[in-house]
Amino acid sequence: MPLKAEQLEQALERSIAPIYLISGDEPLISLECCDLIRGKALAAGYADRQVFGAESLNWDQVVSETQAMSLFSDKRVLEIRIKNGKVGTEGSKVLTQICENPPEDMLILVDCGKLDRNQLRSKWVKSMDSAGVHVHIWPIKPKELPYWLSARLSQAGIKANRQAIAVLAERVEGNLLAAKQEIEKLKLLLDGDEVDAQAMSAAVADSARYDVFTLLDRILSGDADEVTRTLKGLREEGNDTLSILWAICREIRILIQVSDGLAAGQSMDTACQKAGVWKNRQQLVRSALQRLKPGRLNLLLRQARLVDQLSKGAKKGDAWLEMENMVLTFCGRPVRNNEVQKTGLIS
Repeated sequence: MPLKAEQLEQALERSIAPIYLISGDEPLISLECCDLIRGKALAAGYADRQVFGAESLNWDQVVSETQAMSLFSDKRVLEIRIKNGKVGTEGSKVLTQICENPPEDMLILVDCGKLDRNQLRSKWVKSMDSAGVHVHIWPIKPKELPYWLSARLSQAGIKANRQAIAVLAERVEGNLLAAKQEIEKLKLLLDGDEVDAQAMSAAVADSARYDVFTLLDRILSGDADEVTRTLKGLREEGNDTLSILWAICREIRILIQVSDGLAAGQSMDTACQKAGVWKNRQQLVRSALQRLKPGRLNLLLRQARLVDQLSKGAKKGDAWLEMENMVLTFCGRPVRNNEVQKTGLIS
């Protein structure tokens, strides 16, 4: 049964399901959902808890645990943490079998992070939907963030005007974990008066999220200034060029596939669907293709190849500088006098 995160507490008050699947791309909300389930389960007598982590997941052990008798409690929680929803053939089989015959007096909690469209259609996910509760968490959209922050501030007993909330939203840039930390800090710093923009600015730190997903969205939208700022943040946080490059190249290839589809007479919706573009990202793809013709997309791949060579030491030069040039090309900015030009990659 699918549920929204905000519906979970009320559902748990009514009854505890044998199986819970928590998926999505908002770590804070996922964590809070899991904590809520654990708390309700403990109160209901599920005192024994076994956790299988993403880095050391052994499906044979999971099967053994579901078949074993507990030494400490009649009711148990079996928690499985899966990285990026990647369960593999064996994991899919095990989870499907568990759903077909859930163990008595055991609550299965699966926390799997973000699931892509194909994973959401997989047999094991559909089985968990049918046998238990699936809480699929969507990221908070920018226009929704002020309302989310307002509700959280109110829950914390903090009165903040619209301008103050706007300041907080700008500082945390969609990072809900950072927002929670800032709100906890505000509870300690403030004396109960309503918070205005000036007080909020003084109280909160710049907790902007420099992650690859943010970078990709800003690249597709063509926001060159924010792209360079985000790329700088990623570098300062210790990210390596190759992991970022992989994500950017994936977007380039998606754009090429959509562009080819449009050239073949497909509609934008059809071309995006065949390229695996989510509905809520189609406008970003459309925006990128309005400024990036096929020749420019091929140039981006050549630039990416140079960044790869520099990152691996196959050529001498600054991989981060060349990556910055590449993303500026992506945004529609002119390519600087850089290694790409020196090696004749621009045609």
